[in-house]
Formats: sequence, C-alpha cells, structure tokens
Amino acid sequence: MSFKTLTRQWIWLLSFVVLALTACNKDDDTQPADTFGPGIFIVNEGPFQNGTGSISFWDRQSDVVLQSIYFGLNGEDLGNIAQSMTIANGQAFIVVNNAGKVVAADAATFMKNGEITGLSLPRYMVALEGTSTAFVSQWGATGTDGSVAVVNTDNYTVTSTIPTGSGAETMLLVGDELWVANSGGFGRDSTISIIDVNSLAIKETIVVGDNPNSLVQDSDGNIWVICAGYAHNFDPNDPLSTPGKLVRISNKTISKTFELPNDAGRLIINSQGNRLFYLDSRYGGRVFDFFTNQPQLNTTPFLDGTWYSLGYDPVENTVLAGNAGDFSSPGSMTVVDATGNMVREVMTGIIPTFFVVRE
Repeated sequence: MSFKTLTRQWIWLLSFVVLALTACNKDDDTQPADTFGPGIFIVNEGPFQNGTGSISFWDRQSDVVLQSIYFGLNGEDLGNIAQSMTIANGQAFIVVNNAGKVVAADAATFMKNGEITGLSLPRYMVALEGTSTAFVSQWGATGTDGSVAVVNTDNYTVTSTIPTGSGAETMLLVGDELWVANSGGFGRDSTISIIDVNSLAIKETIVVGDNPNSLVQDSDGNIWVICAGYAHNFDPNDPLSTPGKLVRISNKTISKTFELPNDAGRLIINSQGNRLFYLDSRYGGRVFDFFTNQPQLNTTPFLDGTWYSLGYDPVENTVLAGNAGDFSSPGSMTVVDATGNMVREVMTGIIPTFFVVRE
C-alpha cells in the first residue's frame, strides 16, 4: 500500500471522526460512528476514461459531508464510471458503467460484500422487493445493443439476460411489469420495452419518440416518459434531427405529447406524484417543472443555470440538482425547495450524477 493511499485513508477516517463527534454534540445521538443514518448518498461519475467513480455522503442531522466513503472504508476504488446506485435488502448496489460491474456494499456500514461482474456497459438497477432478484439495464458491447440482466443479489451472479431495444436505460417497476426506456445508447431507438417479471419475457413494446431516457409514474397511474430526440450528425439543427418529447402513457396508450428541446432528459417526480422536473439538456441544462394536470409546458425555468443531474428528497420535499462544474474538479449538489429557492449547497466528488436518499 502506497503512502498516498495511506494518506487518503487517514484523511477520510479523521473526517469520519469529526462527523461522529459533530452528530453526537449537536443531536445527542448515540448512533455508532461506523454506520450511515439519515442522509443522502451522492454517486459521482469521476473523470471520464482515466479515473474512478466515488460516493459522497451528506449526513442530514450534522450537515457534514464525507467524500470517497467507499474508498475510505474498503481501501479500493470503485472503478470507471460510477453511474447509479440502488439500496435493496440492506445492501447498496453501485453500478459502475465502464468497469462492467455492480459493486455491493452493506448499506449501513458501506463495507464491501461482493461484485456482480460479466455486465456490459451497465446503467441502472431495480430490485424486486423482498426477493433476491434484481434487474440491471445495459447498453452492451457496441453501445447500441440493449438488454436487461437478471441478477441474484444473494450470490452476486447474472442468472439470465433479456434482450430489449437499443441502449436500455432507466427502468420502472409497475406491479409485475418492468418498464425499460430504450435510449438508443450510442445510436437511436424510440421504444419502451415492458417485461413480465414472472416469465422474464417481453410482453409488449410501446413506441414513444426518439431516444427515451427516463420515465416515472404519477399518482393517477399514468407513465410519463421523456425522450431526448435525435441529433443527426450530433447537430440538433440538422434537418434530419428530431426534437425531444414529454409523453404521457395511460393504459399503455399515448394520451398526451409535448415537444421539448433536443436532448432533454433526467425526468423525476415529486413524492406526491403530481409534479415533474426535468433538464432541457441532459449534459448541462436548466431545470423545468410541470404539474401533471397542466395543459401546456412552462416556458420559464424552475431553476436557471447549468445543471447535470436531478433527484428528489421525499423527506424534505426538495429537488436535488447536481452541478458538474468543469467535469474534472469536485462538483456540488444544490438543495432547492418547492418554490425554486436554493436552501443548501453540498460539495461532492467529480461529476455528481445520481442521488439516493436514506431516510
């Protein structure tokens, strides 16, 4: 182990002691210093191609932030690029895109439990509650393939693979159906694949618009899908390019469509299920909101500026907006209240991309 590695670990451990002491002094909390309580895990992609992803943790009670918690506790890097994270059955599953794996850690202590390997450009994970079955979307070796890997979260193995459209991206569990947005990956697609979680077969495909990248369900049971559109020759103004779309699906039929700027994405919904938030550009855009009963889209942004990622905190009913900065230095997460006022800024690792709330 190098001196640099030892130094990083000691700095992290010292920070953790400060967190524990602060929490105890402020709240008279007897929580052990080696567990993570209420707060927000922040998944940081890390430098593209030549770096490692990391996990930050913001302790809600003490307002203290710890950086690189996985490295600090396990003495190893996550790998390139940390994409997303899911907590299920007491474990935190970190999807590491370029490394082709999912790293499993204890959700309370963040000590490593194992790895799911043999994946190809994995993106997101959804677990079946109360079971050892989970699903991992992946783009495949070419970046234009698409499939969902079925994994066992007890023994960290891939048990089967279900082909989908190109660039399987975010997923949504609706009853016994898994809805998969086929983003096109490095190419083009326009479909949602619906998988029966019992038979593990695709039961239906819905065409929504070019390159759907995220989807949510509202309080009325409608599914909302945001489509990035297609930029021919990477030029949104090319005559062959198509705009983004916000699509509402009711009873598996498209019931409403709104046109968005090309490359819109990062759709999320509030805890009441009646207010959507999205970016007008996935790689650096403004935040817009939309109540599900509105007749038309808002033209004034909910939050101006250049934001890279979005999340929602149901505990405080706030929007979490990630700022990637220059994409090579530490970024930040800004907490925004329901009226669009910034109430808190939290420093993160490099390129904050995904948020997981621990209540």
